[in-house]
Amino acid sequence: MTKLRLLLAEDSDDDVLLVTDVLRRHGMDCAITRVMTAKDFRRALEAEDWDLILCDYSMPGFDALEALEITRATGRDIPFIIVSGTVGEDVAVETLKHGADDYILKHNLTRLGPAIEHALRDAEERRQHRLLEAFTTGQGEVLEQILEDRPLNEILAHVARRIEALPLSASRPLCSILLVNAEGTHLEMGSGPSLPETFRRLIEEKPIPLKKGMGTSSAAVLGRQTAVSDDIATDPEWENVRHLVAEHGLRSSWAVPVFSSDDAVLGTIAVYHSTPRSPDDNELTWVEAAGKLVALAVERNRTARSLKDHQDRIRATFAAAGTGIAIIKPTGAYVLANPAYCSMLGYTEHELRKIDVATLIHPDDRGAFISRIEELLRGDKNHFTQEKRCLRKNGTVMWVRVSISVTHNADGKTGDLIAVAEDITERKSTEEKLRY
Repeated sequence: MTKLRLLLAEDSDDDVLLVTDVLRRHGMDCAITRVMTAKDFRRALEAEDWDLILCDYSMPGFDALEALEITRATGRDIPFIIVSGTVGEDVAVETLKHGADDYILKHNLTRLGPAIEHALRDAEERRQHRLLEAFTTGQGEVLEQILEDRPLNEILAHVARRIEALPLSASRPLCSILLVNAEGTHLEMGSGPSLPETFRRLIEEKPIPLKKGMGTSSAAVLGRQTAVSDDIATDPEWENVRHLVAEHGLRSSWAVPVFSSDDAVLGTIAVYHSTPRSPDDNELTWVEAAGKLVALAVERNRTARSLKDHQDRIRATFAAAGTGIAIIKPTGAYVLANPAYCSMLGYTEHELRKIDVATLIHPDDRGAFISRIEELLRGDKNHFTQEKRCLRKNGTVMWVRVSISVTHNADGKTGDLIAVAEDITERKSTEEKLRY
């Protein structure tokens, strides 16, 4: 069982022992850090990724409302439960309004274990929703840039920033995209917009040799698989360059290889954290998906193929994506649709090309959808996200969350629309049941 990283704000030694015992008896394996002041609380938040915060309501010179404000200021979504003595119902309600997940009275700690499990589940659901939203939006933006033939360094920088913005962990990661040189001997800087400047410049001036002991990116290329260093300070993969990352406060790193269409390694996407940690399956999945876009952009840059070949490579990316993606003309006619998109609606791509996109929208939602499309075509906006009902080929109604971006031609005129769609019918059904 993975240790739960718990930040405990509590001034009573007896209550610390009491809470620890309750967690142990509930079967929770916790690595607990205790703080008693606002200063220590703030410092602990900055130093570690926390899975959970438990906080006494009132301590000398420090209370739960201040702790909530400090936590909220970081922009991190960490489950926050107040564990305190008897207080009025109005106080409990006030803390919930300020963002606490729950309020547990110390004389009723039997609720603590279930409350923690519920808060952790809710936080993970929120994280997954934000992750999907951020990735689908970012995926559409990158595809748009590729279609517009933007410079490679601009596309790679956008991918790196998008990965850094994904809610992959409590703390914000740093991302680098490194590319294998023409000789296949070194890794060169492709993009690292948020890396410490001296660290980035060092790689630009001295590309990383592809050999053991030169970090996770080199290991990922040599091994042709994801390389993980959950603690750079002890990992032999960093033996020869450990001091270079340590002086910049980087404590963990993992790198995913980027493969070309003919299975050659083009480079890596590497993610760095300031604390020791390993990626979970979702983190790897999303970054591996981003790697396909990086491969498409790199291959496009390295070849002088015809527009048809370029579209074929984009189609290959579309086909591999698990998310529904379509390209639509300003008139509403479909240009391309990947298998996930076709499967969602029940049509073949050939059938979709004969259909106007608006006719697939439920009549009650059609007007709002057309209005948003018109905003894009007028240039009022470049992108919108909307939840709406669609009609499958068999006549059934489904809920879809769609993000639509507009492309622009070289002369700046409005081009095609890129739609990234997700079937949310099950979530909508669950919400409806909970409402009643």
